[in-house]
Formats: sequence, structure tokens, C-alpha cells
Amino acid sequence: MRLRHTLVAAVAMALVGCGGPSTEQSQTQTVTSTITSESTFSAPSASPSKSGAPTASGAPSATPPGKGSGFAEIAAWIEAGQAARLSAYQTATGSYATDVAGPTTTTTQSLGDDVAFRSPSKKMSCFGLTSQSTVYSPGGLHCLASLENPPPRPKEMGQWIGGWVEYSGGSASIGSFHGDPGPFTAGDGPELPYGQKISFGQGDERITCRMDQTGLWCANKAKGSAILLNDQGATPYGCLKQIPHKEGEGLSYTC
Repeated sequence: MRLRHTLVAAVAMALVGCGGPSTEQSQTQTVTSTITSESTFSAPSASPSKSGAPTASGAPSATPPGKGSGFAEIAAWIEAGQAARLSAYQTATGSYATDVAGPTTTTTQSLGDDVAFRSPSKKMSCFGLTSQSTVYSPGGLHCLASLENPPPRPKEMGQWIGGWVEYSGGSASIGSFHGDPGPFTAGDGPELPYGQKISFGQGDERITCRMDQTGLWCANKAKGSAILLNDQGATPYGCLKQIPHKEGEGLSYTC
């Protein structure tokens, strides 16, 4: 059987991956060569001293953090989101066909302790995997997204997918080689509305993500790292630092 949904996504990502070279910038700057999530997004405009900063009552502001915000501020803002009902995101739905032109069958797959969700614009599909996952590894956040200006394809051999984004807490990567669709074989998860958060993973590997109109914000408190994904690119926070080219990846960050 062939997964039509995954085939279309893989072809789309491969085509996007033929885009021009990227611009690599410092840790506190947006890398303009990564993913496009919400087409209506704009770059955060409020200053770091106001965006996401605690209010007079001590509670995190409703305004998303600014580009220069610190990790503690970002983590607090993510945690202040409304918790999504976890059980609603522990399944994924995909359409299958015996051949490309044949009829499709829609199936829903249970993900166990893993979660799946997509952005309201449907331009970003993500899986949150636990390290104990027996089907896919490694754990952490895995997203397929449209790319405005993808990282250039490295010289290694293989199927390059420039829109494959991974974040484990201790590291992050934009663009990588994949011989199979990995967790995306299962399809897509439900929409995660703006303002809601979802957590996955255990212990030091636990990651919490909050969907917002400025992008998808994710943080790992144990590692002290966070990342923002939106149409402006991928912005690392906390301990994440960009490193030279790592084999099999487009852009790489580590703590």
C-alpha cells in the first residue's frame, strides 16, 4: 500500500528543497532560511522589555516574547498557555491508496504516549515523540513544514527534505535526509488552536509547545532551551547555539 498523503508531502518538500542558499545568523537572530508555518504571521514587533514580560501581578504577559527575550521569560509564557486535552492529540489520521490513481481509505492510528498536531493554517504538521517510542526514534519534536528559503542541500547522498525540522531540547536541526516518512506515515494530528499548549516526553526530555499567531514556541526546561518556528524562520533561545555543518543536516544547533 502507498500512503498518498505522505507521497504528496514528500514531493512538495523535495521541490521546496531546491530553493536558494540560506543565511546563517547568530543565536539571537532569526535564521531566514528555515520553515514557513503560518502565512499570516509577522515578526514580533513589541520590544523584549515588554513582550512576554511578567505583568505587575507577576503573571506572564499575553503578548508573545520578543526576539531578545530570555529563556526564563519564554518558558513562563509557554507554560501560561491553555492546556490542550492530551487524549485528543494521541491519534493521527492518514489517507491510503493501493495506487496513485486509485480510491483512498482514511484510517486513524493510535500513537500511545506520542502526540500529533498541526497548525491552524495546515502548513505545519508535527509529532511529539517520547524516547520510549518503539516505532520511531529519536524522541522530541518532529515537524514537516513549507519552506520560504530552505537550507541548501548538503553534498551527502539521499532523499533531502528541507522542511523536516527536529528539536530535542539539547539540539535542533532544519532540513535533513530521510529514506522513509518516519512518524508522518501515520498522517496528521488535529489542529492545535492558537493559545493552547501541549507537552510530551518524560523527565529531562519533556518539551512543551504553545501555538500562537507569531509561530510555534517550544521549550525544554531541563536543558534550558527554546525555539520559535514561523514564516520568519527558526529562532533558537537559551543554550542553543548554531554549529558548523553537521553531516546529514541543513542547519544545526546544540547546547
